[in-house]
Amino acid sequence: MKLTGGIWTGEESRLSLERVVKELGERFRGSLLRDYPLSRLTTFRVGGPAALVAMPIDEGDIQIVLEKTSEHNLPLLVMGKGSNLLCSDRGFPGVVLLMRKRGKPHIDENGQLEVEAAIPLNTVIAHCVARGRGGLEELVGIPGTVGGAIWMNAGANQKDISQCLVEIYICEPEKGMSWSWRPKSDFPFSYRYSGIGNRLIYKAILKTYSCDVEELRNLCHNYQEKRKATQPLSRPSAGSVFKNGENYQAGELIERCGCKGWRVGDALVSRKHANFIVNMGKASAREILELIEMVRAKVYEMERVQLELEIELVGF
Repeated sequence: MKLTGGIWTGEESRLSLERVVKELGERFRGSLLRDYPLSRLTTFRVGGPAALVAMPIDEGDIQIVLEKTSEHNLPLLVMGKGSNLLCSDRGFPGVVLLMRKRGKPHIDENGQLEVEAAIPLNTVIAHCVARGRGGLEELVGIPGTVGGAIWMNAGANQKDISQCLVEIYICEPEKGMSWSWRPKSDFPFSYRYSGIGNRLIYKAILKTYSCDVEELRNLCHNYQEKRKATQPLSRPSAGSVFKNGENYQAGELIERCGCKGWRVGDALVSRKHANFIVNMGKASAREILELIEMVRAKVYEMERVQLELEIELVGF
């Protein structure tokens, strides 16, 4: 098989995709989009066409997509807001399961928050703040969904989302597509890592505590102002490109190595925060990846540190 314009052109793969489209069309209640540009679904605003984008409306739809992609051996990408992804200009040769919010967050009498994984994290934080429930305010401004944040254990201001997590409701392909609630302790959470792997997160329960509404609003405002002052939020990006290490901040290393302002085409190492690469207008995924490798090579040359990606590469 080969890639042409983003789609696998091997006859076997093409027929598999057609079978999946036909079989989904018979049972899938959501929307299906063929050859849909990933540039419209990612915060980097780059990426070629996905062979098929499936937008489910419930667990049943999700189950069907998981079953059919597995049955026909097609690549599957679960996506929320696309905030931590660099998608290839060639696209994705399989099915993108595009998670979209349906329900609303619910806080019970014990202060536990049940929320769909597809809801944007900032929507959940605003919901909590308005009801005087603290615990998530340090994470305000993180652009992804709750599920994406849990999957990568996103964090900010010395707090990771796993510190708030109680349990998750997931589908496990390796267990016959079974659904179950699993406690946080079942997974080896660490810095920007959850160990959830190819399991699909559908819901989560997070813990909150009672707090004064105005105090929470002020905290969120201060965290947002700090983010605005230190990060290039006016340009498309995928957030921090590299993970920090135990003994270093990736942005500081990159700046020390003189990489701030480096540019390949319309891909730019931000002058505001060196661990951000921004799209200045019409950057391609190839340009962004080339710039990533240039920065990596320079940091290794000068500091003997091998920077590890925080963003996920798709379709390369």
